[in-house]
Amino acid sequence: MGFGESSHVHAHRPFDLSDNLPMVVGLVDEYENLRAFTAGLADLAGIVLATFEKVEVAQYGKTPG
Repeated sequence: MGFGESSHVHAHRPFDLSDNLPMVVGLVDEYENLRAFTAGLADLAGIVLATFEKVEVAQYGKTPG
């Protein structure tokens, strides 16, 4: 499943929370914004791990041609 440039969720099958499967969510933003976001996760049950990684975006959007 992915959230693409078109701002639409793409999935191979309907997303069903009843599956109770592990999930990875990736966010790209300024460090301070991400810190503020993760601070709000403290009260949510089931959030086990949050990591910060430095990212270099090599390309975003459609390729020419």
